Amino acid sequence: MKPDEVDLQGARILIVDDTPVNIDLLVKILEPEGYRLYFATSGERALEICAQVEPDLVLLDVMMPGMDGFETCCRLRESHGQDLLPIIFVTARDEAMDLLRGFAAGGVDYLTKPIRQEEVRARVRTHLSLRRLVKQREELFRAQSEQAESLRIILTQIAEAIFMLDGDGRLQMLNPACERLMAASGELLGTRFVDHLAPPYTETYGALLESWRASRAPETMVSYGPAELKLRNGHAVDLALCGMPVLRPLYLGIMHDVEAHLRAASELRRLVRLDPLTQLANRRGLDEALNRVWQQAQSGGLSLSLIMLDIDHFKAYNDHYGHQQGDACLQRIAEVVADSVGMRHGAVAARYGGEEFMIVLPRTGEAEALGLAAALRAGVTQLKLAHAYSPTAPRVTISLGVATRDFRACPVPGTALYSVADLVAAADAALYRAKAAGRDRVER
Repeated sequence: MKPDEVDLQGARILIVDDTPVNIDLLVKILEPEGYRLYFATSGERALEICAQVEPDLVLLDVMMPGMDGFETCCRLRESHGQDLLPIIFVTARDEAMDLLRGFAAGGVDYLTKPIRQEEVRARVRTHLSLRRLVKQREELFRAQSEQAESLRIILTQIAEAIFMLDGDGRLQMLNPACERLMAASGELLGTRFVDHLAPPYTETYGALLESWRASRAPETMVSYGPAELKLRNGHAVDLALCGMPVLRPLYLGIMHDVEAHLRAASELRRLVRLDPLTQLANRRGLDEALNRVWQQAQSGGLSLSLIMLDIDHFKAYNDHYGHQQGDACLQRIAEVVADSVGMRHGAVAARYGGEEFMIVLPRTGEAEALGLAAALRAGVTQLKLAHAYSPTAPRVTISLGVATRDFRACPVPGTALYSVADLVAAADAALYRAKAAGRDRVER
């Protein structure tokens, strides 16, 4: 059975977009195909619907207020594990970094706006077909000729390295991802797969394939792995190998590039802890850093300081200069904050929320933290960002609060900071005093 022959009537599709007009357009394109359509206008609602109806495919808008498409995709992958749910991003942008973020978050494809009717239908059908074909593999592979043709069509579209071996263990088919991973100097088709493995895996997998052939294993479903091994070219991979119950011996292998997966996982971990506007740590990254640095200071008997700062009269700035200019202002302030941290070991600069920022300073006493806060205030002053609607000054200013916990000193009753929450509250209180005293100043 070919992908275009798969019966997709009744397939469940979830459309996630905060703009109803965009949802209506996708409905008009997909409804005639006989799909069952569900809608969500936010990432939070999308998670609720997925838990209820278990869609076969998700069309997910990237730019949404609150939880954007990338975070929604990550949350869906967390809740669904590594199942076959295809998530297609719908975006008005096609920059390489956005595409990388989408694929790192777990997306399988993307559509760019303005969307084209035939492209939407083709991509949706392709990914729904892949999902159905993989789930119905045993049924689809009743005859080898039909099975081989189906896999050739499917595997060229899959990112994982996939190959087929005949009964003698020779490569009969491999997709482009597998060709890149194996990176041999000559022709791969027809060569023995085990000859591309590094010792001792050559002997291990040679014996495995020989035992399967001797026992006529492909007549019943058998599998081995996933197991980590090395290719002769030095690549470390996870390999899963299985015998297919077809007319004559045929083996299917799937290889995952371990190094690529580690890089993608590392990039994803970085992205989920990053504020996209300012490129500083987000609230999640800040909370993790605060808890880590607190524990280190407590166990090592060290000092720890916190600077909390707020852009003065930022609402008035946004109201009169516009949100785009407001975002640019936040980015300029973030640059000053990031520069202030510099090469300080373990220090973390973060966007705390809205126009508030926070800096975590391990191994830093109160005097040093106050000096850094004063330098921060001076740095923002030097930006000379006009703010004609501020009652404090004709330029953008910041107010700062500093709090310190010195684990080397005995706590003073009534003023001791016993937890991360206490330290944050103390910095927040100092910031409040700076605002109450007229703003554009540092308080402790």
